[in-house]
Amino acid sequence: MNKHCIELTGRIAPARHFSRSHRLLPLSMALAAAFGAAILAPQGAGAATLTWTGASNSSFANGANWTQLCADGISLCTSPFVAPPQQSSFIFNNSTQATINGMPAGNGFGNITFGLNAGARTFNISGGSAIGLSGGIVNLSGKKQVFKLRIDAQGDQTWAGGSGGVEVNNTGDLNYSLNLVSGVTMVNAGNVVTKVGTTGTGTLTLGTSSSLAAPEVLLGEQYGSSGTVNLTDAAARLSAVGNLHVGDSGTGELNIRSGQASSNQAFIGFNYGSQGTVLIDGASSKLAVSGILEVGRASTGTVTVQNGGTLTSGESFIGKALGGDGLALVTGAGASWTTTGSLTVGKDGVGRLQVGAGGKLNSLGATLGNQSGSLGEAKVAGANANWVAAGKLQIGNLGEGILSVEQGGLLSTSNATLGTLTDAGQSTARVTGAGSRWDSAGDLRVDSGKLTISDGGVLNANKANFGETSGSTAWVNLSGAGATLNVSGQLVIGSSAGTGTVNLGAGATVNANGQFMIWKGGVLNLDGGTLNVDWSINEGQVNWNSGTVNFLGSATSGSALLAHSTGLGVGMNINAAGTLAILSGDDLSLNGGQGKALGLEVAGDLAIGSFSELSVGTGGARVNGSLQLAGGTISSVGSFESSGYVGGYGVIFNGEVEILGSQRTRFAREATHVQHTFVCFEEETPSTEFGNGSGTFTVAVAPACERIEYAENN
Repeated sequence: MNKHCIELTGRIAPARHFSRSHRLLPLSMALAAAFGAAILAPQGAGAATLTWTGASNSSFANGANWTQLCADGISLCTSPFVAPPQQSSFIFNNSTQATINGMPAGNGFGNITFGLNAGARTFNISGGSAIGLSGGIVNLSGKKQVFKLRIDAQGDQTWAGGSGGVEVNNTGDLNYSLNLVSGVTMVNAGNVVTKVGTTGTGTLTLGTSSSLAAPEVLLGEQYGSSGTVNLTDAAARLSAVGNLHVGDSGTGELNIRSGQASSNQAFIGFNYGSQGTVLIDGASSKLAVSGILEVGRASTGTVTVQNGGTLTSGESFIGKALGGDGLALVTGAGASWTTTGSLTVGKDGVGRLQVGAGGKLNSLGATLGNQSGSLGEAKVAGANANWVAAGKLQIGNLGEGILSVEQGGLLSTSNATLGTLTDAGQSTARVTGAGSRWDSAGDLRVDSGKLTISDGGVLNANKANFGETSGSTAWVNLSGAGATLNVSGQLVIGSSAGTGTVNLGAGATVNANGQFMIWKGGVLNLDGGTLNVDWSINEGQVNWNSGTVNFLGSATSGSALLAHSTGLGVGMNINAAGTLAILSGDDLSLNGGQGKALGLEVAGDLAIGSFSELSVGTGGARVNGSLQLAGGTISSVGSFESSGYVGGYGVIFNGEVEILGSQRTRFAREATHVQHTFVCFEEETPSTEFGNGSGTFTVAVAPACERIEYAENN
């Protein structure tokens, strides 16, 4: 056997004699020193470290193409093997034979190393589709190395592509830890499924400029298995042309801390008993699902998008099938999820959606609690938390839906409906806390269930219908300082066949800027809140216990919110931007309540009791009916005219800001029932006229209000 030694440069030279201090390290030893034992794994018994020469032909299995260390441990000798033994390690450090054929299928390999002088190569397999590798792959050449075959990792290992890169056309099942760094590309052609964690625990890490592309990717395939894929570099890529299963029947985990993953469809927690988790963390992290995304399909699934991460998907489900339990969380500045299809939270299972501070969700439409027995819960909470539902938002369909906008969160919808006639009224929606807001650009309907606006929460709607649908039962509760419902168009409570109840508590406000209609089945309970209303119809029930009604126009007794007979006690206030009119046969009494109006027309009866004041603006006051003062006050910036009955004891102020003399007070000459009225003016005014009334009319001058009797006889 001829004996030669090969220098690390790859030149073949005659044998030389070296002292121990000047020996050249064999390439395998040099690489081991450079990369450590973590990359170059130990060889098995009988295995060898072989260096490719390609002296005979391009056949990998031909022993004549290999050299190995001689007995002296220094020199390289021609390989004595007909074919490389199992678990041998292989070194390529020349350019001979750019294509190497006949890699033996199923043969166990140790390490595969490409030295600095290695040329670009392509490897083909013989007699099968896969080889087993127990060590790792290292490419130092700067040239691309392509394996047109499947490599099954048979131990924890690292594949390092270097500046040239390594491409593996197929990858097998992974039940070990495989770390891909420096430009390693795995491409699964045909219908080969990449499985990480089939029967055991598998971990695949896609590092610097590394990627995996496959028709389908399964993480945690079988029950009891565990599969994890980590993306750790901005240029790392995971691509499933078909489906991505994270937790197929076992436990699956996809962590995108930097890099991008994509698939046609994605299932997180696919089969019963599985568990799937997806984390998309950081501004350079992205998961793109062009088709269906199911989080918690038939088991437990969780997706977290945070700190600038991005998720895009088509039609999306959280808690898809019976037994499915899904959670999707979008939080942190710049985190976003965009669906190009509808979003269902709790289709047949249990689904939970949380948009946290700084997170943003854009969906085409959404349903919470779709089928009977399902539960869908969505929460938008925290500063700059934002959910935009461009289509219809259905809160509770056949199942139970729960919506909460709180802690400064923002929800924007086109149209929204709370409850249906078949969901038993258990669905709820809540807007609470300062800065929390729900904007509905279209119709907002409550068909069943309960809507709550509290403690600074604001709901803005174009139109609002509460209990209008036949057979519906709707509840709307407003309470707490700053709680506000703004409706620019129609606000409808109840119907002839539906029931709607609105409770307006202390500190809360309803602004009905369009048409305000309370139909037969409608109930308004005013308990300390404020109602601002323009045009209104009332055929239902108004329970005015306390609070303020501000009419944006005129207010007339016997129509809308003012009954034919209305009494306002303590805490009950009425304000009219136009004229307050009490029609003939109607009466309004202020028994501790307060009132304001631009003008006053009394054809019926008006009574003002102690501690009550009715302030009239520039429109002035005209009493053609009856004004009974029982210790109360009526003030008018404009003129005060009476041709009716004025009696009792009270105070009439006439003048600008309760200063008399700027306007004239006139009791018309045709008055016939001016009796025993005690009137206080801030100053005596000669512009007061008295008609031909009978009896005694008394005038006093403030502040002493001294009694001056004046009798006008027929």
